[in-house]
Amino acid sequence: MESCSNQIDIFVNLSHLILNKIISYLDENIDRICFSLVCKRWFNDRDKYLIFNTDNININSINNRDITHNHKHFNLPSYNNIFNKSIQSKTDCSLYIGLNNFVKEYDIYFDKYTDLNSIPSYISTITLSNEISDQEYLYQLLLESQSVTTLNGCHTLKYGLPKTIKTLTLNYLFNELLVKGSLPPSLEEVTFRHSFKQEIQAGVLPEGLLEFYLYSSEYQFEFQPGVFPSSLKTLNLCFYKKPLKVGVLPENLECLYYSGASTPLEEGVLPKSLKKLIDAPPKWLQTISSLPNLEILHFYEKNTDISTINLDLLPSSLKVLEFKRYRLIGTMPTSITTLYLDKYTDLKSIPSYISTISLSIEGTDIEYFYQLLLESQSVTTFFKFNELIDKGSLPPSLEEVTFFNSFNKEIQAGVLPEGLLELSLNSTNYQFEFQPGVFPSSLKTLNLCFYRNPLKVGVLPENLEFLQYSGVRTSLEDGVLPKSLKELLCVPIRWLQAISSLPKLEILHFYEMNQEISTINLDLLPSSLKVLELQKQSRLIGTMPTSIKSLNLGKCEFQFEEIFPETLQYHFESLQYSRDTFFPIPSNIKTNKLIINGISNHDNNSLTPPSGITSISLEMSLKHKDACLRIDGNDQTTLKKLRLPYFNVRPRAFIPNTIEELDIGDNSLNDSLDLIKSIDSIKTLQFSKLPKTEIISPETFKTIKKINNIIYKDDNNNIVYRNDLLITQPYQFKRFSINLLNFLLKKSVYNGYLDENIDRICFSLVCKRWFNDRDKYLIFNTDNICINASLNNSDIQLNHKHFQLPSYNKIYLKSIQSKTDCSLYIGPGNGQTMFRYDFYYDNIRNLNSIPSNISMVSLVSRARFLDSDLEYLHRLLNESQSVTTLNGCHTLKYGLPNTIKSLSFHRQYNEKLVQGSFPSSLKSLEIVDFGYYFYQEIQPGVFPEGLLELAIDHSSYQHEFQPGVFPSSLKTLHLTNYHIPIKAGLLPTNLEFLKYTGKSTTKLEELLPKSLKSLYITVPTPSLKGLSVLPNLQTLLVHQYRNQISSLDLNELPPTIRELEIKRFRLTGTIPTSIFRLSLCECEFQFHEIFPETLQYHMESFKLTGANTIGIPSNLKIMKFKVYCSSYEPIISLPSQIESIYLGGQLNNEKEHLLDCSGGGSGGDGNRGVGGTSDKPLLRELRLPSFINVKPNFKLPNTVELLDLGLNDLEDALPMVPSTLDDSFYLIYGENQLTNLIIAKVFHQSKLTKILGKSFK
Repeated sequence: MESCSNQIDIFVNLSHLILNKIISYLDENIDRICFSLVCKRWFNDRDKYLIFNTDNININSINNRDITHNHKHFNLPSYNNIFNKSIQSKTDCSLYIGLNNFVKEYDIYFDKYTDLNSIPSYISTITLSNEISDQEYLYQLLLESQSVTTLNGCHTLKYGLPKTIKTLTLNYLFNELLVKGSLPPSLEEVTFRHSFKQEIQAGVLPEGLLEFYLYSSEYQFEFQPGVFPSSLKTLNLCFYKKPLKVGVLPENLECLYYSGASTPLEEGVLPKSLKKLIDAPPKWLQTISSLPNLEILHFYEKNTDISTINLDLLPSSLKVLEFKRYRLIGTMPTSITTLYLDKYTDLKSIPSYISTISLSIEGTDIEYFYQLLLESQSVTTFFKFNELIDKGSLPPSLEEVTFFNSFNKEIQAGVLPEGLLELSLNSTNYQFEFQPGVFPSSLKTLNLCFYRNPLKVGVLPENLEFLQYSGVRTSLEDGVLPKSLKELLCVPIRWLQAISSLPKLEILHFYEMNQEISTINLDLLPSSLKVLELQKQSRLIGTMPTSIKSLNLGKCEFQFEEIFPETLQYHFESLQYSRDTFFPIPSNIKTNKLIINGISNHDNNSLTPPSGITSISLEMSLKHKDACLRIDGNDQTTLKKLRLPYFNVRPRAFIPNTIEELDIGDNSLNDSLDLIKSIDSIKTLQFSKLPKTEIISPETFKTIKKINNIIYKDDNNNIVYRNDLLITQPYQFKRFSINLLNFLLKKSVYNGYLDENIDRICFSLVCKRWFNDRDKYLIFNTDNICINASLNNSDIQLNHKHFQLPSYNKIYLKSIQSKTDCSLYIGPGNGQTMFRYDFYYDNIRNLNSIPSNISMVSLVSRARFLDSDLEYLHRLLNESQSVTTLNGCHTLKYGLPNTIKSLSFHRQYNEKLVQGSFPSSLKSLEIVDFGYYFYQEIQPGVFPEGLLELAIDHSSYQHEFQPGVFPSSLKTLHLTNYHIPIKAGLLPTNLEFLKYTGKSTTKLEELLPKSLKSLYITVPTPSLKGLSVLPNLQTLLVHQYRNQISSLDLNELPPTIRELEIKRFRLTGTIPTSIFRLSLCECEFQFHEIFPETLQYHMESFKLTGANTIGIPSNLKIMKFKVYCSSYEPIISLPSQIESIYLGGQLNNEKEHLLDCSGGGSGGDGNRGVGGTSDKPLLRELRLPSFINVKPNFKLPNTVELLDLGLNDLEDALPMVPSTLDDSFYLIYGENQLTNLIIAKVFHQSKLTKILGKSFK
């Protein structure tokens, strides 16, 4: 019997030396492992010949220089010894020192370089961060090293550099004066960056230097002969603007980059040794003609003039030529093989010696150049070409081709040559179905981004690796997609079944053009997938593969516990999603970077960063006028980099003091000042644009000056790195340019920068020209204007007589005529009514039609209308195309317009509702005012799908709701005074806000949907146990009925809660530190129990009602504190580390009262805080309680800017107001008609607009 053993096979018995030589030709380590698995003997002997390619291995060691401990991520135990041996043999390791978010680019990373005692001998490259405090210590380690050959980010040369350094890149802040000996003699390459502007003298650059790069536009000294050593081969002066003299360039120079003076050169400036010349002006041509070794030449002209190039002057050695819009004469040298053409060039023919050509041609020039290409027999590669083709027109040597939008002829089988690797069809006009055989089998990349027809079996070649397709949204037949695919972009979700069988797929991007919500079963995704992007809204089921490293969830609907089960661990390089709010990331998900898109209308936006995260980018907008961002964290938080969302108003945020790189995004630099100042750890500040029309305040200038690195974009959208922003010429930003264009002025005024119209008027008074041109750019904010038309009149031109600024009459009229969201009030009213609405009609019959600028119609709430009048009104409504809100609706029997989105009923409405009663467009239904009389049962299907808000707020409705009554689209539900218990499964699964005041239920986990974000409950004996199952709950209001008090365990609160209000409970347990806003009303508790000293609390606001004391523990930090209580204590001390305090109660001691807000207790000096600390007082605003039976007695720190005397008598309180308030403080007061008391407010001048604005409103 013949043996199956292969032990005698010649290949099996190859010597280890030969095997080692063979694997050296395999670059990928996975291929080397597969090689060792060819047979049992090779696997058993793997330790004797196998070594990994360390060029593809980053050790990724953090604060640890012992290589043997740094391969725990390697999960192939059979190859552990080989991996360890391989990385120990690595002699060209890289080391990063300092703080960095991209540590995986380096082998070893030390964020605390003081822990580094020496530089290991296997380190050849060191990169330094921008911030190095103890430079002398670090550079001493460098001098002791014998292995470092490359140093990037060098800060200084004053401590010297080791003689082993060959490549040196100076930090972009480097600007030291160089002297002979500053640079080591071993240096072969040096790069100077943006800030360097010291003159380089002859002899400074060492002999032996091969490459010199100067990327500084600040350097404007003329180079003198002898500056560049004779050894120099490459010289890059791409930002240098001075002309070059004879003798400056070394005689052995081979490569020169220069984009400076466009003037003719003297003979002898360019050395004969030059082989490559980039960005040379055409005026150099005469000198260039004498360069015998030149092979690569790029012409570049900054101006738009068409220069003439005499091709006869080009040297005969030239191989690559690039030029743009020039006039050509003469004959092109036969040595040229590669030609780059940009825009129209007077080229008569393509010489036969040209093998590669790049065209960027448009319009009528296309046909001309196509004819030139057809006539050419030598071109092997051409780009950006777009014309009609026939079979046999394309050369057989073609490897890459692109068709653009004009291409609309069918491609037949055999037209595309065998050997083609890449094909892009960027034409919306091509709509022929591809047939089998059209694409050659050699094709690797296929881009069909505008192709709309389906793909058939056999069309795609079997070796295809990349496919982009955004066509038909239908399922695929089996066999359409080849198994070789590695990357799929913009494909429909219905392809998922076919995609599941692709064993090599690594990158997948789904894209749906329609708005339908599709379901994606994640279990069907291939296990090889590494990058997954889901843009459109889809419903996710199944389990996410753990192989994915970059994930974009888009607006998909999913449950975390379903798609990321706790039994699996996920580690993403990047995780992205789009939402209007933040949701917590489970503990089994790790990500280096988190990106969140969306628009939030919430005031409180709280985010808990996942463990180990280093970067968060909030590419979203916070629209709420009181929007505040809170990122939870402490000193151990790993978060280093943060991009702020766009705030509709001044940015407000609580951010961990670990942020080193802050990007304020599109927010104003001035508006972000307070936030920037609050983060001590910032080393790099980034913003979208350098502000030009915005005045940079002195305070902003002072703050930014302390930050090391400033990153912004210039006028050409190029990223600029510099540290001297706003420092070298700070005063240039304090002046407005009188010659600003009107559209810039309009943008400054119009785009929400100035909300108040009085500010816009003042803006126009800055200078005479702005005043004279006011009609060209100025428009008023109509959100702050109520037209107040005269009775029964809708003609806007007659309705601005109350405006008493004749110089601005036209602007006012133009503004109100452009208002498209006006309000109309119908029915008998009063004086207050006329100031609340734009138009007012007391008789509906005086209204012939509803103007197109009316978006809201309101009927008098307590008036009754004749049925004929209601029919007339609804006819007008149905004819209108602009009304979106109707308040006080009396009937539905005459129908409603399809434009209605918000509807509230008259209080006496009691019609039976049936399916179809409401228009399908309805988004917000508020059943509020008719509650006393409405008692008709609501059946399933009455409310339209798409409804977002519903309110039933009165006790007359007591029918039991049935499943299907509430549409699945419902987000907000008010059920006030509804006394029937809610059944499990009744509430919609997408509900986010619920207000319920009814019967108690003991199983909240069965009642409430997991989508709930805000909950307001008032029930007899609530329990918080069931709330722990709500992963998105952030706001909770729990009220107890009057005359009842029961215990509430705070330990049962879910950890996601950010805002909490509790009323009438006996509290036990601990308040979570995640609480952002807290209100405790009429509760019984002990401060030391619910706020234990071992925990630290940071709150934006704390409201306390009915407490026996108003003392605040020292571990509780608050911005705004409101308290409503009465006290008999003679002395009450409050901490001064609170910015705003509102005391709404009474002080009832008959003998004396002292209210001490200075922070120093009874004996404080006004500069001390709680517990005798020396914390600086922060108190800015204070409202005094009522002093009963005694005159007001209080002590204030000198930081108070606004003092509200409350109901105290001004004459009694004024002696206690510090005299230091006289110069910069105002006093406003008035007499209460009922009590005859003088009510007064003392405030800082900075609050004048705010106080007066509230008063007049």
